[in-house]
Amino acid sequence: MDHLKVDVNKVVNEFDNRAENLRDENAVLDARDNPKVAHQNVFRNYHTKKTVIKYLKPTLNDVVLDFGCGVGRLSNHIAPLVKKVFGADKSTKMLKIASEINSSNKNVSYQHFNSYPLPFENKSFSKIFTYWVLQHVDNNELKDTFRDFYRILQDNGMVYLFEQVRSNESVVLDNIHHQRKREEYHELMKAAGFRFIQAERVFRYPSYSLSLWSKYSGTSKFILALLSRLELITANRKPDHIIYSTDVLIYKKL
Repeated sequence: MDHLKVDVNKVVNEFDNRAENLRDENAVLDARDNPKVAHQNVFRNYHTKKTVIKYLKPTLNDVVLDFGCGVGRLSNHIAPLVKKVFGADKSTKMLKIASEINSSNKNVSYQHFNSYPLPFENKSFSKIFTYWVLQHVDNNELKDTFRDFYRILQDNGMVYLFEQVRSNESVVLDNIHHQRKREEYHELMKAAGFRFIQAERVFRYPSYSLSLWSKYSGTSKFILALLSRLELITANRKPDHIIYSTDVLIYKKL
């Protein structure tokens, strides 16, 4: 695992640039600026929001940390369902957009950080989640991240990692992006003191649903809901054809 290195400054610069150029939810999805990708992002946005609610099971008693919140698309989405949401990110420009987009949600707060410990008190949160974030974090920093998750999470609190994973081996895509195996997250979370609870595949690549959505020119919510359901049903179909997938990895603080 130790060979997975990420250039933190390049990661921050990349997302600062995305925030400046796109200034909306596309900045944290597929950031290629063209109509085809923007249409695909409608499905990505819908399906990822659905999966967060499905697995997080938010309640009005929850205080939640959206770690690596970007422009706050998921913080904003779950805000009406919880007591309080905190979004944390290293990109000040992403956080600026998040504050502008989500100004109507009074129970959402955003916090910049660039080092550890994170700027939160011990046992502040009942739940912590990430979505497509830790693929931009190298293994040394990830150890610090998980140790701090343990510190700021309440006893019996839950962590939900929605991350891109590979089945056979970790892959370094570039110096800001790599994909681990599930087992590598399990090992690091166990070392930080967490108990593994559950893992499920929620979004595959290639995706049957995304392929069908790409051929459809509308934006029907009925079609979005149908294809999102289809994605979960077919997520494990023909596993030999899956290049990588987004899996939810769930852990508990004992």
